[in-house]
Amino acid sequence: MEQSIEYDLQFKKGAGVKKDEVEKLPMKAGGLIAEIHWPHFVTAHNPLDETVRQYLGVTVRHSGNIRAMIPRNLDWARKQHDGTQTKPSEINRQGEINDVAIEYGEEGWENFVISVDDQLSEKEVRKYHKKVLQGYEFVFVTDTHILLVPPRV
Repeated sequence: MEQSIEYDLQFKKGAGVKKDEVEKLPMKAGGLIAEIHWPHFVTAHNPLDETVRQYLGVTVRHSGNIRAMIPRNLDWARKQHDGTQTKPSEINRQGEINDVAIEYGEEGWENFVISVDDQLSEKEVRKYHKKVLQGYEFVFVTDTHILLVPPRV
């Protein structure tokens, strides 16, 4: 499953897709996004080690419809934060991402489109590329600029 897909792997604070801009994304496009929680990334980052693997402040996700996914993810974070979550599985959810959502809600999250290549309409292709990207390293350029780069060999 070695499809060639171009990735956009530079994330600059303020340049992500805003909740009110998702309608500009392709309708029902399968794709990959990066969710960055800037306050957590900046405060928890160790400046002595510029690469961070599977870092909590950055999450790579895939969806068959990223246009719907971005507002849904932000709404989830808001509900976790303000206590209006009604799904028992989400109310009882554990983990660091959940803890960040409870503390911050929507604040500080920014979504970046990594790719909406047509090949990503197939779930297995999305899962494969998400797995590939999980092996990449996050390079902390500044407190407002992150790169995702292939692992060093």
